[in-house]
Amino acid sequence: MHRPFEPDYGPKADPGRLYAFVASVGAAGVTLLAALLILNWRGSGPTTQSLPALLMTVCLVFLGELRPLMRLQHTNREAATTTVFTIALLMLAGWPLAAMVQAAASVVGGAAGRKTWWRTLFNVSQFTLSLGAACLVLRCFGVVPTPDRPWAPSVTYLAAILLAGVAYFVVNLFLVWQAVALWTGAPLRGIACREWRVELQVVGASVVLAPLITVVMRHEPYLIVLFIPVLLVFYRSALAFDESEWQSLHDPLTALPNRKALRRQAETMLGTDTVAGNDGRSSLYSTGRAPAAVAVPPGKIGLFLLDLDRFKEVNDTLGHAAGDELIREVAQRLSAAVRAEDMVARLGGDEFAVLLPGLPDVEAAQQLAQRLLDAVAVPYRLHGFKLDVEASLGIALHPDDARHYDVLLRHADVAMYEAKRSKKGYVRYDPAKDRNSPDRLGLLSDLREALDAGRIEVHYQPQASFQNDRVVGVEALARWRHEARGAIPPETFVKLAESSGLMARLTEYILDVSLRQAAQWWRSGYGVPLSVNVSLRDIESAGFVEMVARKLAQHRVRPEALRLEVAERVLVGDAQSVRATLIGLSKLGIRLSLDNFGTGYASLLTLRRLPFDEIKIDRSFVGGIGFDADDAAIVRSTIDLAHSLGLRVVAEGVEDSATWSTLDDYGCDEAQGWLVSKALPPGEICALLALRVPSAAPTSSGPASTPDQLSA
Repeated sequence: MHRPFEPDYGPKADPGRLYAFVASVGAAGVTLLAALLILNWRGSGPTTQSLPALLMTVCLVFLGELRPLMRLQHTNREAATTTVFTIALLMLAGWPLAAMVQAAASVVGGAAGRKTWWRTLFNVSQFTLSLGAACLVLRCFGVVPTPDRPWAPSVTYLAAILLAGVAYFVVNLFLVWQAVALWTGAPLRGIACREWRVELQVVGASVVLAPLITVVMRHEPYLIVLFIPVLLVFYRSALAFDESEWQSLHDPLTALPNRKALRRQAETMLGTDTVAGNDGRSSLYSTGRAPAAVAVPPGKIGLFLLDLDRFKEVNDTLGHAAGDELIREVAQRLSAAVRAEDMVARLGGDEFAVLLPGLPDVEAAQQLAQRLLDAVAVPYRLHGFKLDVEASLGIALHPDDARHYDVLLRHADVAMYEAKRSKKGYVRYDPAKDRNSPDRLGLLSDLREALDAGRIEVHYQPQASFQNDRVVGVEALARWRHEARGAIPPETFVKLAESSGLMARLTEYILDVSLRQAAQWWRSGYGVPLSVNVSLRDIESAGFVEMVARKLAQHRVRPEALRLEVAERVLVGDAQSVRATLIGLSKLGIRLSLDNFGTGYASLLTLRRLPFDEIKIDRSFVGGIGFDADDAAIVRSTIDLAHSLGLRVVAEGVEDSATWSTLDDYGCDEAQGWLVSKALPPGEICALLALRVPSAAPTSSGPASTPDQLSA
């Protein structure tokens, strides 16, 4: 295997140190080569018997340098016979001739391959030094071959042959790997751990075949051609292994690194792998900006996940061939848009990842993210069509968002789906929106325990009539004071329950507590209906109507005393399921209120077809009626619309007397907000009801009802 220094991958980590190393090696190699040439200028030449063998070996060295058996297009590695025949020439005629022939072949090969002068100088020098190391080992065993006295290896010199081969490759690989380490900034140990498996095959074959070639050359030089097929089979096997390694680390469609390569590179950069390259695999990156290992510049390490929007439509409309062409074009654009030290990988389908070391701050990450999105957004020409393709990108940063690769990848994935959901282009990872973050899972566990232990409190916010300022209804609101975190906002733990499957338990718990309380004040003569919020999960769950009926019977509260508030966004769920549940509740006699009206989902058709008897205007409109003409017009028209449909209207967020007066002028029925009262715990709400609800007084829902009628 030909092992020159071929630095065609990876960024230059430290060019100054690299060129200093190359200069040192070059100076040593050229000095030795010049000394060998001077000292052996007048040396004895080959004999008539040895000349054919030497000439044939020299020719094979040049042929191997100029015509490798094969070259892999992906890894840029060559399969050549140069090394085997050079070692054979060393054993046959000694170091001076072998070094000079190899030097001449390297110069000719460098010129033919248009390599830079310093690379050719390095290759000449490292071969000279490697052959010198092997020669010293042979001298230790008394083996000093010359052109006029060729050496014929025998079994007695088996140790000398093996050690000379090992010395050659130790020096050769050390020099090459050290140059690569200086080129990429990777640790020498990491490169050695990745490369040793392929090189072991090369060392073994060369050490075994070189003495056999020497013996054949001594006795029947023309039979050496029979070694060519053997070498061809061996090198093809070694390079097939090399190629399989490349394929295992790269995506076949785009030639970008794949998920496995991304993990390996990221763990190396994050410093979380136990030993760099501990699996012994070779590092075969030469495309897609994916060096085997690079020096990690100071700063944050970013991991971006990018997913194409509506890619399935391209596949379904234009076919999979067009989809593949689009993926290849996206891969090329991403690779062109990133920095030299970044790594672009394809994870599968239409999903890509970008690993970015050395980010100074979050703003730099966002700028790079926008650059990638801009590159993807340029129109494509596919099969005669001009396509506009957009993407969603998630950002996760090390060490801010995670310290380990798996967590960083998951956080980038969470951010990407948030970007897709919000249609913002790119989104930085936010733990608050991560349904599976450790903090969220811990809070969810605490919520479950709080429900089991009855530590969720229910407070009650009254609703007042514009006609007489009396309390005509009460809304139950959940409150949770965490033992360690203090008060948890309702929107936080309600959303947590709604997204985790705990919503049914939370709703049943609130119904249980609030109906028990309502039964008490109804028995005390304070006949005001109780409002409880329900979610889409509640409405769509099987058995919800039966559960509500069971709770009413359990606390001996008649259905007319309960009003369920359904958020307007619930109406985007399964229309048939929602309608069936709402009609079932209405048939029980339960009143239904459409909450947050005006936020965008309800329509006149909705209000006509579903059994609501009340709407609640969202506070976002109510709060602006004093200074925003648009809000005032919306609120006024909503009240008129509701009354025309026979619905009562409750205004939420009434916090000052001016708003109260305006709503009263508009003909609104009831108000809820801090002007009426904040949400109160059970003891205080009972005291308020005693002041503002005459015993057995008529409610807002109709004629007076006695306690015995609604609570037995």
